[in-house]
Amino acid sequence: MQTNLEKSKPSKLFFFIERTRITLLMIIGVVLFGIFALGALDIESAPEINQPVGIVQTVYPNSGPADVENSVTSVLEEEFSSLAQLKEITSTSTNNLSTIVVTFDNRAEPKEVLDNLRTAVSNVSSRLPSDVESPRVIELDFNNQSIVTYSIAGANKSTFELSLIADEVAKTINRISGVSKTELVGEVEEKVNIILDNAKMETFGIGLNEVINTLNATNLNLPLGSIDKNSEELNLRLTGRLQNITDLAQLPIRSQSVNNTPSFLTLSDIAEIKVEAEQKKTESLISQNASTPDNSVSINVFKSRGGNIINIVDSIDSKIAEISETLGSEYEIIKTNDNAIFIRNDIRTLSRNGIQTIIIIFFALMLFLTAREAFVAAIAIPTIFLS
Repeated sequence: MQTNLEKSKPSKLFFFIERTRITLLMIIGVVLFGIFALGALDIESAPEINQPVGIVQTVYPNSGPADVENSVTSVLEEEFSSLAQLKEITSTSTNNLSTIVVTFDNRAEPKEVLDNLRTAVSNVSSRLPSDVESPRVIELDFNNQSIVTYSIAGANKSTFELSLIADEVAKTINRISGVSKTELVGEVEEKVNIILDNAKMETFGIGLNEVINTLNATNLNLPLGSIDKNSEELNLRLTGRLQNITDLAQLPIRSQSVNNTPSFLTLSDIAEIKVEAEQKKTESLISQNASTPDNSVSINVFKSRGGNIINIVDSIDSKIAEISETLGSEYEIIKTNDNAIFIRNDIRTLSRNGIQTIIIIFFALMLFLTAREAFVAAIAIPTIFLS
């Protein structure tokens, strides 16, 4: 009896087993691609939470909880109930205040749904009592945390001088890719006080409204239209903004004639003009080497959604180094907080643990396999991870 043995069809995997060079090149390619992709990943200190939440606060003076609920909260809730991608509405009505928390679906685009919420507030405002203050829409951003903080300090420098430097540094940082905004802490702003002399005003017959109207009329920046000249359109603009204190002091209030000579009565003739620093709203102090704390102005830096914290902080550090060289020894820019440090430590720990794991697996497999087989099995772990 003759038996026909069918020859089994070889598996497609034999192609890679028989052609080890091609297989090795493919593995190297996958690993290189994985390394490149790993470097392009967004690195965060914590996962971003995409949960659009808006808080609408409305002040209703001299009203109890029941009045606030019936006249404000209920009216707003009715309008909000028709918003797209709405998930939940919760509200609290207390004396003089209505607070409504509007939560949207986490798949919604935060900017779009919050713009819709502001539009809804604008639409319903006319139905609220006349003595109700305009509702405020506050965006609740769970990712709104600074990634790095710098403090500006300087020996014998006033807080106002530090504020001027901090403001310029913040403007430079804001231009760096990946930075969404900066906030100053401990800064003071300049304000101009005009102290009118009543006696001089009476002597010249000038009233308060005349001074105010002159100031308002002078501090204008308005478009005047355009002129067509030789097929070219020229835009005209009225620019009357005061540039400095000298311009303000020399501001003409009224024309007059002295000894038949025309002249102008300026603001400095009837008022004393002072430039002062406003009162601090926040405080920032810095102490180095257990020394007495000195005044400083801090800059909190926030990153935009996505992005690599390490790369962003490195870019900021490079720019800060350039600024420090420009400022010289009079000012010092000190990094007082850096979230990138913790991420670097985590990555370093993860890499070290991964290498240790590969070594342990290799020597464990050496007890049962050959060195070549143990090596192939050990490198399979990082290869799979990177692919």
